[in-house]
Amino acid sequence: MLRIAAVIILIVLVIGGAYFLLPYQQPQQPTNLTFSIGLPKSIVAGQSSTGTVIVENKGADASGVTAVVVSDAISASSSPVDVRHGSSSSIPITITAKDVPDGAYAVVVYLQYSNGTSTSKTDSKGTSIYLLPKLTLTTPRFEADLFHPFGKNSIGTNDSTTVLFQVQSASSSVIYSGMYASATLDLNVPGLSIVPASSAIGPIGPNGRTGDHRFKIISNGAPPGTYNLRISLYSKDNQLVMQETLQVTVTG
Repeated sequence: MLRIAAVIILIVLVIGGAYFLLPYQQPQQPTNLTFSIGLPKSIVAGQSSTGTVIVENKGADASGVTAVVVSDAISASSSPVDVRHGSSSSIPITITAKDVPDGAYAVVVYLQYSNGTSTSKTDSKGTSIYLLPKLTLTTPRFEADLFHPFGKNSIGTNDSTTVLFQVQSASSSVIYSGMYASATLDLNVPGLSIVPASSAIGPIGPNGRTGDHRFKIISNGAPPGTYNLRISLYSKDNQLVMQETLQVTVTG
């Protein structure tokens, strides 16, 4: 009986000694990713742009880190990167605006990654992006007359001319409304005025084009010179869509 007890004690001592001789392994630290989002404030429907997600890792190494973007206005793609403990990395993302109505849209972003044993994702963060209408100012020109068959871009000090333009939609599914255009001079020129100051545009259906819109430039003793005339197109929410510049000359 004593011999059996001695054998048991010996076995316990051997197993215990082997346990203490094994190298100590720390518990695996969890991955701890934080990130910030850099997206353009606005994008034109149907066009592509780029953004950036900056990732910082305060935990265990993470591999195959990708940025997942969820929105009704844009689609996005990114290539995976590895982010080691204590480091940061930039994830470039390509975003493409969908052909949907213009306006402000919510965007949700989260990270998906692997920690070596499983695939996980971070908490999401929210931001927003403004989708501009897919419109262009087309054929901006000075109105022609009998003496100016190619357009009257030069007027006397007491004279007038008219600028014409149209608006074209490149959307295949959206009816745009509520837009307007304005005409301004780069300089405040005494005696040189524009009538009207703005013009309502639309509605415009898919792939539609408006008729001619007009701005009249009137000189009432304006000083001779060449002046930049800027035509600006705005969305229903007063967001600048695009601009075109023409030059009008006042002769002495």
